[in-house]
Amino acid sequence: RVVPVEPLPMNVALLEASAQANCNLSVTVHRAALAHEHGHAAMSVAGSSPAASTLADASRLSADFLFNASRRKVLVELQTGDDLLLPRLRAHAGAWAIKLDVEGFELHALRGMTALLALASERPPAWLAVEFFPQMLRAAGTSPVALLQALQASGFDCGNGLGHRSSLSSLERFVHGIRPSQHVDLTCRHTSQSQKLARRNGI
Repeated sequence: RVVPVEPLPMNVALLEASAQANCNLSVTVHRAALAHEHGHAAMSVAGSSPAASTLADASRLSADFLFNASRRKVLVELQTGDDLLLPRLRAHAGAWAIKLDVEGFELHALRGMTALLALASERPPAWLAVEFFPQMLRAAGTSPVALLQALQASGFDCGNGLGHRSSLSSLERFVHGIRPSQHVDLTCRHTSQSQKLARRNGI
């Protein structure tokens, strides 16, 4: 079962049409943006690709990001991952995974998933994929290092030398090595899952 969380009506329509066209009845789309609390917020709509729209302050982004001239904004609903996803996960006994790509709002989204992430220590996900985009994170008022530290605190190893015991200086070096217009896709495993795989492989 796939549970996309998407705030923009145009993208929701595309997701639902795609699921219907492919006869995939196991897709349930939630029209909301993941955040640390419930409410509403203005989302800047990208002119180049609606998928790159953001809740971050678009005026703080470089010219590489093509928002339309007026930076059209759409009011979207905010929901927490705990409320949207945790009940489904508790009712699901199989493997699970999360892809988090919310254009700079990743730390806000994680802060609304504390119960879900706590469950990861008992039932670790196959993986947690996170788009790590320092420029977008800063535009959302987030420190890129703070996001890495939050993943560490939740027990995730994210490759690229970003283990759950990595030092602050190591995290800062990783961030500084990313160009302003560049992002990195992190694929993180929970430490309990990594330990289980190591035991299985005799490491």
